[in-house]
Amino acid sequence: MFPFFDGIVARAQHNAAGARSSFQLLRDRVAIKLRQCPDDAQLTSDLSVADAGLGLKENALRVARSEASYRVVSRFAGRCRRTRLPNNASAGLCVDG
Repeated sequence: MFPFFDGIVARAQHNAAGARSSFQLLRDRVAIKLRQCPDDAQLTSDLSVADAGLGLKENALRVARSEASYRVVSRFAGRCRRTRLPNNASAGLCVDG
């Protein structure tokens, strides 16, 4: 039900197969949602976390760096939309609207 937490628990219990399965499930679910909402900042962050849990360090860092080049510009129904900063700098600005 909560693949992220299941993965963390499995890792803590030294269950590598269980952790990998849970993080892969998380990654698959996030990837599907990202295709529908490519500008969702939280989903992009979740993808980076899933990749890190799978041991895909370079991909996790690439996704995280990509996310850092965006800033949140609006919040609607609990979800954030983002836009690319002109200079690829990171900013934590969030304007409710």
